[in-house]
Amino acid sequence: MKEWNGTFEQTECYQLEHWEKPEDVLLFDIETTGFSPKNTALYMIGYSYYQSGHWQYRILLNEDGRSEYTLLQCFTEVLASYPTWIHFNGDGFDIPYLLEKCRQYETLGLRLPHDNLRNHVQSIDLYKVIKAYKHGLQLPNLKLKTIEEALQITRTDPYTGGDLIPLYRAYLKHPDPETEQILFRHNFEDLEGLIPLLSLLHFQSLAAGEFTLLEVSRQAAQIRLLLHLPYPLPLRFLICTSEYTWNGYGDQATITIPLTEEEMKYFLPDWKDYYYLPAEDTVIHKSVAAFVDAPYKEKVKKETCFLKKEGPFLPYPQSFSAPGIPLFRRNYRDRQTFVCVDDIDFQTSDFWVEYARNLCRSM
Repeated sequence: MKEWNGTFEQTECYQLEHWEKPEDVLLFDIETTGFSPKNTALYMIGYSYYQSGHWQYRILLNEDGRSEYTLLQCFTEVLASYPTWIHFNGDGFDIPYLLEKCRQYETLGLRLPHDNLRNHVQSIDLYKVIKAYKHGLQLPNLKLKTIEEALQITRTDPYTGGDLIPLYRAYLKHPDPETEQILFRHNFEDLEGLIPLLSLLHFQSLAAGEFTLLEVSRQAAQIRLLLHLPYPLPLRFLICTSEYTWNGYGDQATITIPLTEEEMKYFLPDWKDYYYLPAEDTVIHKSVAAFVDAPYKEKVKKETCFLKKEGPFLPYPQSFSAPGIPLFRRNYRDRQTFVCVDDIDFQTSDFWVEYARNLCRSM
């Protein structure tokens, strides 16, 4: 087994400390000769850890084709010291691959501490993190190369993992420094690129509703909310629906909500306590209806027990909490609900903060 140890020039943590203690985190990436661990080889493992304000790295190479077990032994022992692993698509490939390799050696009587792979405290797959927001990213796909280019992560290595398989096989037959450097450079840049990819964790702050409301403004037939994001988005995130437009990048985001000017209906929840007056097309409480002659009133149904109101209305999904604020609809079976803007106190930000937080959680 051959190994390289060193320090990356990159020192930034991209606010990782908000989610995890940097010293508890291990970044890693593996290189194999194929997808199936049953008939392919693990030939390189690279990992990086944060120590004394710098990102250190260690890269292990199976340089003779017979050191796979040694690579696994070294790596699984290291894992015990790091309760949090961060990787890109490691849940889908790297970790299952390593587990199966450990199992294979165990059947041969070669024990490996692979419980560290099974019982890790936390595995954070950056691919899964960003996949949850795929619908709002302006990207053609979520391949690592695509994301690296979008984040302006530059590489000197022109090869893909697949390109390196025949190079590694040729290296085993005829080891030479040039091919070895190509293999090293690819894993080195994969590891180095994981550091700025940590900024993808910032998207998690959206679901957590972490922002500051800077401004609420009403412009013609729309409401505009301006947000400050304490964890800047490294990629533009844009969602356009009939109910709102959410546009964010860096440390700012705007939410634009269209208003509709029309008559809406508020369906009373305690409908059994009301009567309908056909001549006036309205409902009254039974305590008042007792004074109305029977020919002029009738019992209401759920669909007819409503109060009408005209004005500017704001889309407000039922899934949002709206304590003390009536939700209007166009008709009883309409799933879309609204809030009358006239019922909202623009002098307090509480409603708008909760509105924006609900939107962020629902995206």
